[in-house]
Amino acid sequence: MKTIAFSLWGGRVSPVFESSSQLFIIGLEDNLIAWQKTISLIPLSRMESIRILPENNVDVLICGAISTPYAKMIQAQGVELFAFVTGEFQHVLQAYLNGTITVSCSMPGCGRRRRRRRRGKNQQ
Repeated sequence: MKTIAFSLWGGRVSPVFESSSQLFIIGLEDNLIAWQKTISLIPLSRMESIRILPENNVDVLICGAISTPYAKMIQAQGVELFAFVTGEFQHVLQAYLNGTITVSCSMPGCGRRRRRRRRGKNQQ
């Protein structure tokens, strides 16, 4: 069984992990939801929110933007992190199950390198 946590704000993946209102945790067995629970993050500090993950045997965290220090703390606990994800919960869950989460649910501008071209006299 695999345990997946989603940081949510309403029915969507929260745009920023640090401002998530809840963790929705599901247990998957043969790609079907075997159990689920919701944990409110409103009264908790970010450190307490991170400690919830191993306490609930979370294998995967799916969230929006996340600061590097928090991402490293989560990954150091052995949790696989899918960050900079956006969308409605059901769409994101389906993309995860299909293996297309990084393609179909990435936040705009994340994960792509953009080159700026310089124009003018000093162009090299």
